[in-house]
Amino acid sequence: MRRFAVIGLASLAAVSALSVAAEAQSERPLVLRVQPRSFLDPGNVAPVGSLNRYATQPQLSYMTNPPWSNQRERFGESNLPDPIGGPFVGARSPFPLDIDTTGSIR
Repeated sequence: MRRFAVIGLASLAAVSALSVAAEAQSERPLVLRVQPRSFLDPGNVAPVGSLNRYATQPQLSYMTNPPWSNQRERFGESNLPDPIGGPFVGARSPFPLDIDTTGSIR
């Protein structure tokens, strides 16, 4: 126990000595000078006409026909409606309906 107390006091003295040394140093404040600019000057902008047609035909073809298009049911994109949240009578609900007011499930 004594050893722990001595180590604690030594570390406290070291930390306090370091904080005094850090407080003694003084720096000049950082000055940031910004040149004013006219509101008519847009600055760095993209050239006119470079932002239209950014998706070319290969990207559009990939988006409309992805590589998993032959396995759509495996990735949840089947033609039939979802059996859990489907808009028809008899759809299963993943959430139990028997919940007490305390929040526990019966």
